[in-house]
Amino acid sequence: VGGFEPQAPNPIGPVSTYASLIVGRLGTGSDEFRRPAGVAFGRDGEIYVADAGLNRVQKLDPDGRPVASWGRPCGVSCVPGMDAFEVTAGNGIGEFSDPHGIAVDDDGTIFVADTGNHRIVRIDQD
Repeated sequence: VGGFEPQAPNPIGPVSTYASLIVGRLGTGSDEFRRPAGVAFGRDGEIYVADAGLNRVQKLDPDGRPVASWGRPCGVSCVPGMDAFEVTAGNGIGEFSDPHGIAVDDDGTIFVADTGNHRIVRIDQD
């Protein structure tokens, strides 16, 4: 009818929209995000999030609880109405500006695309 051709059902089955784990909410504290832009998973199920809005990387355990964080902390500077991006951006060792991509290798080494600083940062975990 009118040029419309019915499509065959999806050969891999129905697509599920069920989420078994939702992590985080808007904010500046542990397990909170401003603009999560990249996610990676460690060998043991750890979750690594590059948060472009807070210029940091967070490591969460497989259940979504905060374990570690890298980047300039928000501290008391991040109060309502303040631009958290400006407060937390940096270009020194352990600082990020607009991090987007993130990957973790088999040894647990983290690689972050630190977009605002035009570099790739390697984080070696102890």
